[in-house]
Amino acid sequence: MSVQKGVGVIWGLGGFSVSGTGVYATGQVQSVRYTLGGQETEIKGADGVTLSLVLFGHMDSITVEVIPSGATLAAARLCGVLPARGADITVADTDDTNSQIVGSSTGNGTGTYIFTGGTVNKGVADACTITMELRRYENHLATVAAS
Repeated sequence: MSVQKGVGVIWGLGGFSVSGTGVYATGQVQSVRYTLGGQETEIKGADGVTLSLVLFGHMDSITVEVIPSGATLAAARLCGVLPARGADITVADTDDTNSQIVGSSTGNGTGTYIFTGGTVNKGVADACTITMELRRYENHLATVAAS
């Protein structure tokens, strides 16, 4: 538990979690990085001066770093596997009620992202870490059924 004096700041990750079908990369969340982005087009006049900026194709991206853990070493090893590319990942944050990350306009909700890739890092004198790259768009992209 932390004690704050002076001004209040958001400290730590608290209630942040990731889950989903086939998501084995779970454990101790170490960091979360959120980016709001998308596409843009500038409309220029005859003199080259920008007259309009069109923002579209909004996309949220997050990078989550996890140290796989479990009640036993065997359980921790089971958590050290990346999900399949394209897997739906649900992100929750029970501590940050104004979070854009979870995607609830009222805050304190959950958001569904798509796993686009990741890395497993192992070192000689360090804990294994898993980094997951997740994205979501204005409309959730559902899996297309095979014909």
